[in-house]
Amino acid sequence: MGAAFLLFLWLCPLSAAEPPGFALLPEAALDLERLEQGLAKTWAGRRLLAQTQEVSRRSRPLNGELFAYQRLSTPTLFIDADQLNKLVRQASERLGLWEFELMLVRELAKAGLAIALEMPEVEMAAVQSQLEYALERAQGDAEFSQRLKDSLRLMRRRADAAAMHLVIASPLALTPLPQKEMDKAAFYLILFRRDEDEFYAAVERSRRWSVDAVRLTELEDFIELHGRQLQTLPQELKVPYVRINGRRYPTGLVRAARFLPSAGGLARLHEAFDFLETRRRMELKAKLKAWLGAEPAP
Repeated sequence: MGAAFLLFLWLCPLSAAEPPGFALLPEAALDLERLEQGLAKTWAGRRLLAQTQEVSRRSRPLNGELFAYQRLSTPTLFIDADQLNKLVRQASERLGLWEFELMLVRELAKAGLAIALEMPEVEMAAVQSQLEYALERAQGDAEFSQRLKDSLRLMRRRADAAAMHLVIASPLALTPLPQKEMDKAAFYLILFRRDEDEFYAAVERSRRWSVDAVRLTELEDFIELHGRQLQTLPQELKVPYVRINGRRYPTGLVRAARFLPSAGGLARLHEAFDFLETRRRMELKAKLKAWLGAEPAP
């Protein structure tokens, strides 16, 4: 199978392409440039900017979000330019901009992965990249560091309050996700330090997934069992389940497997998600421990 066709599989979405949006107006481009300059103060931010320099930046309303990476035929980072402009003008100097930087980092991380499937692992990897950025930013910026530690203490107080009413091992796991991006990062840092699987589970619970969402292990197992039979199935699958050898599988899983030909698809996913399980994960935990210093454990 040719490299061009494999590239087409990775870049094509599973559903029809979203509207392309509009070119950024000069004022919106300046707002975005200001945020990207903040990102460039850290190695993690510079890496993300380098990985996504070919990703198109377009404007469109996003129903409450400021940034959203979309898996289109042309990888695109959408910006709600009107909303961003309004909030940047209202932001209290650096604090507001930090919030927007953290949002931008998460979506740029998704763009850097360039995975054309809806997968919880993409969200996990993006939030882990966001935490890497936050800790690097904290190491080089005392004001940012103090604000992040304030958020950590707030999250601890919420966990203590929950513990008074819930007899469970980790009351924070059931605490509602904070609205502010800095508080959200602190929430995830506490979970990551306490138990990485709690962290990954909380990230997965943080958003609603469509019926086409699949996990890496599900894809691996399905392809190992039925990869050779994919080509024998009807091209149009308009049913909720597909039966293979008497077993029932979600159509979304079958459809996703078709985007992962055994000539290299799974290898690409393993490469993209490698740092969820390997050295970078341990490095993040070490950076978190060093940054907290004498702070009590979450």
